[in-house]
Parts: sequence; structure tokens; C-alpha cells
Amino acid sequence: MLISKCIAVRKPMSITHPKLHAHVVNFETPETWAELLHGDIAFSCLGTTLSQAGSKAQWRVDYDYQWQFAERCRKTAFLLSCWYLLLGADAKSSMFYNKMKRKTRRCCQNLNFPKLPYLSAISIGS
Repeated sequence: MLISKCIAVRKPMSITHPKLHAHVVNFETPETWAELLHGDIAFSCLGTTLSQAGSKAQWRVDYDYQWQFAERCRKTAFLLSCWYLLLGADAKSSMFYNKMKRKTRRCCQNLNFPKLPYLSAISIGS
């Protein structure tokens, strides 16, 4: 069985592989990349930092873009979606980032994927 990967990135990548198809997309316009979504498993590792983006832009990347991606994956009938999220994300946290990540997780759960595992830096050995 040939397994290939299609990924959506914000800027060109420096690595290439015959089984990896990288598409540079503008996450502000999901209608231009939604047709790229097909398959059984979706992974999302999209994110930025507060120092790079500021709080409004960080929310846009770490919540809005994640939500748009998850919603489109679910509409395309993905069976499994995996998300890289902060371990200990808590909607009641006093920390902006923890609240944002918890809200992202809750919204993805509401899409009712058959399976929706979450990965954290600890669970993948970083």
C-alpha cells in the first residue's frame, strides 16, 4: 500500500520527499485549500507564539485556523483527527494560552470525530 502525505504549510519547506506533498496555503482563506483535505487521518500542529504574533494574531492562528481546519476535516468525513495541544490546557486558567488551547480542544470535541486523540510535547517525547 502506498501511503502519501499531503500537508498544508504557511511558507515553503526546506525538505522534500517523494511521498510528501506540501501545499503553501493562506489559512485566512479556507475556501482556497479546503479541497486539499481528503483521507482518514488529519494531524494539526499549527501554532505561533505570543512574542511572534501578539495576542490577537496568536488567537487567530492557534484557535481560528485550528477550528477552521477541524471543521473542514469533519465535513470531509475524516475518521480520526489528532491535535497537538498543550498538556494541562484549562479554560479556567489565568493564563491566556492555556485558556485558548482548552477552548480549541473543546470546540474540536464538539465536532464528534469518531476518534480525537491529543498529543503534547510530553507524549511525543520532546
